[in-house]
Amino acid sequence: MIAVIETGAPGEGNRHVVAANISMVLLYAVLGVFLAKTLYGIISTARFDGNAVGVCWTLAVVLGLAALHGTAAYGARRKRHWARTLSRVLAFMLFPAIPLGTVFSMSILRNTRPGRWVSVTGEP
Repeated sequence: MIAVIETGAPGEGNRHVVAANISMVLLYAVLGVFLAKTLYGIISTARFDGNAVGVCWTLAVVLGLAALHGTAAYGARRKRHWARTLSRVLAFMLFPAIPLGTVFSMSILRNTRPGRWVSVTGEP
């Protein structure tokens, strides 16, 4: 069971979005380490074949998603409006990934509503 404590303070949504994006970066980092270990095992035994190419592409996608989540966390911490948009796009992309993607998506979509998100430029 997860309990989220909300105070209703301005910018509280930003803090929750930062935490959710950093959690996803850490999850992707762990997955990336396992993929790198798998890639090393494939290359050391069978050289660079078709399996290694597939693992390389998967590793590139995982690291790319980690970079996008890191960028979204950075922007949310600095209360940039573009970070809200990026976080929402990532949330919609990960919504079908049950259960972690769905939990992440619900958290992001809830905390990027106009009343909970504060931008530096004053945009909702």
